[in-house]
Amino acid sequence: MRKDILEFMERIKKGGVKPNFSELGRRYNCDYRTVKKYYESDFSDIKERKKRPSKLDPYREIIQEKPSAKNYTYKVSNLKANGE
Repeated sequence: MRKDILEFMERIKKGGVKPNFSELGRRYNCDYRTVKKYYESDFSDIKERKKRPSKLDPYREIIQEKPSAKNYTYKVSNLKANGE
């Protein structure tokens, strides 16, 4: 759910002006039908997603220690020893 579009649509509804969906779609980099969906629907019963722990949480300390160890470089996808 795009909160930026939802908040803008709520402001427009309060003003009583029907928006140009194509123009707003270009502004928010989405399809005009997505903007129209937010305008026409009532999202008052929105449920927040539950926060689940990451599968890597038990290993977080180990992962954070590895880059500071000697002869290690940190890469986004993995930890790798120098020279390999």
